[in-house]
Amino acid sequence: MGLGTAIGTLVASRAWEIPAIGASLRERWAAIAPDLAGHVAAVRFDPDSGQLTVCPESSA
Repeated sequence: MGLGTAIGTLVASRAWEIPAIGASLRERWAAIAPDLAGHVAAVRFDPDSGQLTVCPESSA
């Protein structure tokens, strides 16, 4: 069993909650991309693919 699987099993068996990577990325978006943060929102992060989905404030 790999470390990630072992930790996931422990978290699930104890009903613990760990912060999602995507949630912390969205919360820190203004610090990560200060030039974009006022005009583009980080809406979703897929940790499996590493893909960040963003949404502009305007369709223009």
